[in-house]
Amino acid sequence: MSDIMITGRIYTNAEDRDALSLFAMGCAVRHGIGASFGYNLSDLAQYVSDGVIEFDGFIPFCVTDSPYSSECDEIFGNVFSGEFWCGLIGECVRCEHTFREAKFRRVAEFIDEVAEHPDVDAVLFETCFCHGWPAEAVEATVGVGELYDLFRRTPCGGDAAPIVKFTVIPRKNCCGA
Repeated sequence: MSDIMITGRIYTNAEDRDALSLFAMGCAVRHGIGASFGYNLSDLAQYVSDGVIEFDGFIPFCVTDSPYSSECDEIFGNVFSGEFWCGLIGECVRCEHTFREAKFRRVAEFIDEVAEHPDVDAVLFETCFCHGWPAEAVEATVGVGELYDLFRRTPCGGDAAPIVKFTVIPRKNCCGA
């Protein structure tokens, strides 16, 4: 099981959240990944305010390996090259896989496609530890088409994947458009 989760927020003021969620779900299917949105997320505690679940101005989401999976093993399973501590055998092991082999490109393409929807103002893309281990996130704002390369260049600091908070801005909101 992967220790890393992909979560985020689709920032929007669209009145029809169902239509936008269905569009995003279609994007996930087209790119061969799984996604859950809004009240379908397994952990809604972070969205509770005064005992009420609130999604003001955004639709929360979680990305998985496939519509059937609840993990990111295939997405992060062979993303990084280098030495990693393996607690199971108690020593550092060498991983020779390259980033190009990962399913992560599909995730980046999904985020880019959702960000370009006319009702979307931005998409927050986050990676975090499933088990609540603290980690400082690398934060950045990027344009559509830049997520994959920026994530690839972000150091993981010895963890299984970089812990990031990247805001993806659609072309309509970027560069004075």
